[in-house]
Amino acid sequence: MGSRFSRPRHARAAARWRGTKMSLLNSTTEPPFIRRSWLDTPIEPALAVVAGVIVFFLTTHSFQFLFADTVVGGMAERASGRGNLAYLALYGAQGGIFALLMVMRVVSGAVTVRLGLAITFCLFVVGSAFWSIGSSSTLFYATVLSNQVIAAYLLAQYLTPKQFLRLFFFVAAIITVSSFVLLFIAPELVAQERYGGGWLGDYEYTGVMSSKNLGSYVFVAALLLAWHGRLIDVGWSWRLIVGVLALCSIALSSSATALLAAVFLIGLSTFIRLIRPQPFGLFFAVYLALLTIVVTVPFIDIGNLLGVIGRDATFTGRTELWALAFEAIADRPVLGHGYYGFFDTNPFSPVWNFWEHFLYFLTDTFHNSAIDTTVSLGFVGLAIMCAVCVFAGLIAFDKAVEAGVRILSLTILSVFVIGSSMELAIFHHNYIATIIVFYFAFVANKPREPGSRGLQGIGDDGDQAARKAG
Repeated sequence: MGSRFSRPRHARAAARWRGTKMSLLNSTTEPPFIRRSWLDTPIEPALAVVAGVIVFFLTTHSFQFLFADTVVGGMAERASGRGNLAYLALYGAQGGIFALLMVMRVVSGAVTVRLGLAITFCLFVVGSAFWSIGSSSTLFYATVLSNQVIAAYLLAQYLTPKQFLRLFFFVAAIITVSSFVLLFIAPELVAQERYGGGWLGDYEYTGVMSSKNLGSYVFVAALLLAWHGRLIDVGWSWRLIVGVLALCSIALSSSATALLAAVFLIGLSTFIRLIRPQPFGLFFAVYLALLTIVVTVPFIDIGNLLGVIGRDATFTGRTELWALAFEAIADRPVLGHGYYGFFDTNPFSPVWNFWEHFLYFLTDTFHNSAIDTTVSLGFVGLAIMCAVCVFAGLIAFDKAVEAGVRILSLTILSVFVIGSSMELAIFHHNYIATIIVFYFAFVANKPREPGSRGLQGIGDDGDQAARKAG
């Protein structure tokens, strides 16, 4: 009886062995790197996540006080990790991972037109060193910017918008919560002296980031990601904690632009979510209007309006910066002074003529992304910046992405577009706005690779369902 029932088991085992042997033979005759399924191995998206986390922390300028001595910049002291070996090791780690991922994609033949556009832009920025008035500065800053562009491209290949936003939320959550904890334990690490009054008296809240000027928009992004956290599968407890702390952080930072962005975008994005059918065209039109404001605000005299609401009519001195910037643009209108070349401190640099107008404030930007880009790369660079922002905004019409995720994506893009009106945010060589804008420009309406599944398990079920439905 036993032998009669045992024969089928042996037969099945033999069949399994024959199948295994044939698969091994097939794998040896067809190298794995030739098969498209090689792109879907878990190690690549996992490496992209690790590098993404590192680049998020680096481009938000977070926790640099752990690595750096305090340096003077502008009117305040801030931390900078540029000369610290541990900081440079982190930067090298993310760069090495992205380089490895790029090599793996090129070897496997996964080269796209968008990669060609990314490389062309990087060559243009780095090549601006040839006509820059500060070639060494341009070469350094352009190389860092190129790293951010390639990083954004690779993140767009491995992470869906839902995954990307979810990852950014948890990094922003760590920044927001740790900033608030340190406010009570070591306030000197999360506040810096300011030139006027605020919630913290003579200090302004920067959190664990090195500057409130750029850090406040990270808090706004954290607030909006928490407000719409259900769209990216964030639990209610995380949403509540991060949302409340982010709102407090925005208030403590004393940034009027950040507070205005938070209030406006919460109202707008909530309205878009509630309307049926959802008016993505309207949201995109508002986004384009915000981008237009970034370009035109230096030409608009709204000082009287600012005076009525009790704000500085010069945008805290920015109007004087912009007026002087027009002279620099007129000198080299087409290709500019080279990326960041204008602020090179060589003896023949025009920055000395610029700085002689200021007694204490030796700024290294013009505090407007459109102005800074035009001074650096001319009207050619400004046209590229606007094109990248427009292509990024087309995520609103990508039906392969869940509707709610599209709303949240355009909302986060709008945060940093608004921030670009008062700071060098978009096209900054090492700021999260550059990563986000280029990521969405590369991922919006991009052709989906057959069989590509991205990184499963961090919130892409909705995107997969949307693709099937589409």
